[in-house]
Amino acid sequence: MNNALFGIEQITINKTSYPLMENSLFIDKGKNSPLVLVGNSYSSNSVGLDYAWMSQTEKLTFAGITSKKGQVSVSQTKTSTTVTYILTVSTTSPKAKMTYTISAHL
Repeated sequence: MNNALFGIEQITINKTSYPLMENSLFIDKGKNSPLVLVGNSYSSNSVGLDYAWMSQTEKLTFAGITSKKGQVSVSQTKTSTTVTYILTVSTTSPKAKMTYTISAHL
């Protein structure tokens, strides 16, 4: 699977918009980004990528995603020590799901 299936335009974290790497589902985060890929999962119709927000100076306060081909959902969970955003894009034909999990310590 690649982004041609999902049509993800960008992922926004706080006030910064990140494109996806060409022909890929990885976030094109640049060299100075506090995003670190920490895990992944794959099945026949789904992909999951887990990122950690590692900034010491900027708290993780927002995450969003836009897609021109799939249905988008965003959820947030927060505990006393962490915040996690789950960004999902789902398609129906073919049936597929892409999930980005972005977590940070508070």
